[in-house]
Amino acid sequence: VVTGNAKVFIENSGTESLTISTELIKNEVTEEVKNDALEKTEVKAENVAMVLDLKINIRVTKGSETKNGTITELAEPVKLTVKLPEGSKTTASEGKELKYYVLVIHGNDVLKIPATLNADGTVTFEADKFSTYILVSEEVDKPASGNNNSVYVPSGNKKPVVNTSAK
Repeated sequence: VVTGNAKVFIENSGTESLTISTELIKNEVTEEVKNDALEKTEVKAENVAMVLDLKINIRVTKGSETKNGTITELAEPVKLTVKLPEGSKTTASEGKELKYYVLVIHGNDVLKIPATLNADGTVTFEADKFSTYILVSEEVDKPASGNNNSVYVPSGNKKPVVNTSAK
């Protein structure tokens, strides 16, 4: 979804040739925006690794005329990797594991998407919307060691369901 003057410019271009350039912008957000986001999502401030505003600026050129806009959504998700700030948590306490996820605040919606902590101190996630992002870390209990393939045996003649997602 393209917004701003570029949207109308693109819509009115017909079959004319356009040159389009984009730039991913990472803006740190103000304390007010950060606090509003935390209140909206009920996340504890100590679990927040980073709050940022991501957007894609677009510049559309037709002949000698140029218009600017912003891309707020993509048709397909893209992978984004961000470097954790100094001092961010990268290891968990004894008996726990560290999970990262991202809360995306897009308009009035709050979306929770999984994220992966990489060995190089970065976190990767997929996104198709560009707005306020809250990168959150959370310690969770490690699964019990041993055979974690839990089996549920339903009543009747149905076959059991094996949980293959446990590791």
